[in-house]
Amino acid sequence: MDDVVCEPLGALRRLLVMRRFGVASVALLTVAACSSQATPRSTTNAEAITTTMVPASTSTTDMWTTTTTFTASVSPSISSISLDQPVSLRVLAIRPNNPSLAVLDFLERTTTVYPPGAHALPRDATDGAVSTPNRDWIIWTNGVARLFAGSLDHVDLVLGPSPPREISGFAPALRVIPTPDGDRAWLVQPGITFGDNDYPTLVELVTMTDGESLLSLETDGTAFPVAATNDGLVLNTHSWFDTGDGFTVEPGSEVVVHLSDDGTTVRVGEGIAVAASPTRVIRTSSNRLFISASDGSDEVEVAAPFDGTWIGVGGPMIPSSAMPLQTLSPDGTEMLIGLGRQLDVNGTPADSELIGVSLMDGSTRTIAEFEGPTPFATWSSDGNWIALLWQKDITLINSIDPETVRHMEDVVPPDHFPLAAG
Repeated sequence: MDDVVCEPLGALRRLLVMRRFGVASVALLTVAACSSQATPRSTTNAEAITTTMVPASTSTTDMWTTTTTFTASVSPSISSISLDQPVSLRVLAIRPNNPSLAVLDFLERTTTVYPPGAHALPRDATDGAVSTPNRDWIIWTNGVARLFAGSLDHVDLVLGPSPPREISGFAPALRVIPTPDGDRAWLVQPGITFGDNDYPTLVELVTMTDGESLLSLETDGTAFPVAATNDGLVLNTHSWFDTGDGFTVEPGSEVVVHLSDDGTTVRVGEGIAVAASPTRVIRTSSNRLFISASDGSDEVEVAAPFDGTWIGVGGPMIPSSAMPLQTLSPDGTEMLIGLGRQLDVNGTPADSELIGVSLMDGSTRTIAEFEGPTPFATWSSDGNWIALLWQKDITLINSIDPETVRHMEDVVPPDHFPLAAG
């Protein structure tokens, strides 16, 4: 691995120019290609979204106890990270197939790689991961989420869902959104609504202590989770339009809704949610950026610093529509988002900027500039650093003084992709 270099913002721009065709744009294009393979059914307008309560089980622990037993056959390997000062950030990078897990700890300045036989996950392909507010890992495989509070050779709790939905001909699908307090997690099994299929989105709220199910319901099959507030879950919904040659999202039908932890749903507003704080929801609509309360009130429009297109930077690296990287600062005051110019037919900008948006008043600041797309970005756990995640490289930018930069080349183990950080 190359030594760390410290460069000002101008030098960072030149450095990132060389990587403008990196994994960030490749992953997004792959997502689009994967999504286009499915032919969705026509649905009603998302404003009419309804939820149906179903009985909640008491605990997932008993059902899944036998899956938590694991004896390592090999040991993880540990190597050092060349960094001149500790940074309170951990990155989880995963080789999805025949899974290998790597934890890059920039506070301890070590990389720990768990090859097959050293971690407690099944050998099935890893579907996703997220860091909790308590800095634990939740990793889901084959429709089942597992909580790792320490080493990855031990599952501390199988969260569920209880039971995972099984549909002939379809692989289990799951997204996990921890609550801001870190005490609970939303388990969402996205609906299947193409062809003759009509499966609703299944939502379950469970505790992080014992997997107890606090809420279980089904809702519109187009509903897809984005982020959690103090008292609910933010979901994107839409309607389908029949073109005569397939289905596409009906223009202008996108609606953001907020599902409260008591099972009630309210409309936040038109558009697509990109993030949420404990009390605020951030969404784009007709290339305008809005911040509001979870019920759509107290709305503020963010003035773009230049004429461009707002682009989310929450990731992840591998093809997926999940957003496991936390773009909201740990204190809940600022959000990271990209703003790009001159997008091509694939949605890739000629140049872009990483923008920090204040959730207090909607004011903005430029953190970094790029020729090409903005890379995926997230925060250190103390909010002092912003991490730019590439396929192999990671760049750290001081959040107070963006001129202070640490760039680490080839720090991510080969064939691994950063999926979560915190």
